[in-house]
Amino acid sequence: MLLRKFFLVTMLCLVSQTAVAINTVGFYFADNKNATKMFDYAKHLFANEFELVEYSAEMSETLPVIIHGYSSSIEFAKSGKDNPVIVIGVSSFQAKKLLKVKDCHTWLILMDDASPQRIKALLGVLPKNNSIAPFSYSEHIQNWQAILDKTYWMPAKPEEKTFNLIKRAAKESDSFILVPNAMPISPSLANILFHYLYKQDVLTIGYSKWSFEAGAMIVSYADYTQSLLAARHYLVSQPEWPSKAYVCLQNFQVNEHLIKKIAPSITNELLNSMAYSLNMGCY
Repeated sequence: MLLRKFFLVTMLCLVSQTAVAINTVGFYFADNKNATKMFDYAKHLFANEFELVEYSAEMSETLPVIIHGYSSSIEFAKSGKDNPVIVIGVSSFQAKKLLKVKDCHTWLILMDDASPQRIKALLGVLPKNNSIAPFSYSEHIQNWQAILDKTYWMPAKPEEKTFNLIKRAAKESDSFILVPNAMPISPSLANILFHYLYKQDVLTIGYSKWSFEAGAMIVSYADYTQSLLAARHYLVSQPEWPSKAYVCLQNFQVNEHLIKKIAPSITNELLNSMAYSLNMGCY
C-alpha cells in the first residue's frame, strides 16, 4: 500500500526514553481519498502550536511519529523503524493485535472505543440501572468487570451461540451492555441482536461508532479531533507513555428515535451535558 507521510514540526519539548528535547514529530497514515483533507485539518487544528511538513524517510528514529489507523500502523511496524510511536484511530480489538505485532515499549496506542469508566458514568443516569453484560471470553474483560461492579456479568454456557446468549440476557435485565472482546460478534450479527433487543424493550449500550451504526441506542467513542488532541496531550505533557490508553475526550451518541420508546428521559441534551462534564476532567 502506498502511504502518504507527513510530520509535525513543533517548538515544544518531549521527554522520551532518551530524555532528549525534540522539535519534529512524524505524521503517517494511509494514502486514500481523505488523506489530504485529514492532514489539512490536523494542520489547522495545531496552527497555533505546530507546523506540519512532509515526512522524510530519513527522519531520525529518536523522534516520535503519530500514526493514524490500523493498516498504517502495520505498515510502519514492518518498516523496521524504531521511532517512539503514538497510534490513533484504532479500536481496542485492533490495539490487542498491534501489541503482538510490534514491541510496544516505545508505542502508545490510543483507542477510540468507550472506556469502562465512561460507560459506568452513563449507567448512573439511566432510569433503571439494572444492566447486564453477557460474555463468552473472560480473559479480555477483567478490567471492565472490576469497574462495572454493579452490572450482572452473564457467562455463556459451553458452546452456546451468541444469539442464544443474548436471548437469555434479555430476560434478565432492561439494559444491555456490549463490551469489546467479550463475545464473537460481527456488525451484521450485532444489527440482528440490537433489533431483537429493541423488540424486547431492552436498552442497548455500545462502545464504538460501528456499534452505533449497527443499532445500539447509546454509545460513546472518540472522533478524529479528540484523538489528535489526545496525541498532543501525551507529546506535550506526558514524558512516560503506557503501551495503550483510551482517548479520554469522547462524545455520547444517542438514537432518540429508538430510545424514546424505552427511556424517553435519555436525550441528546442530557448526554451532551454529561460528556462535557466528563471531558472537562481530561486534559
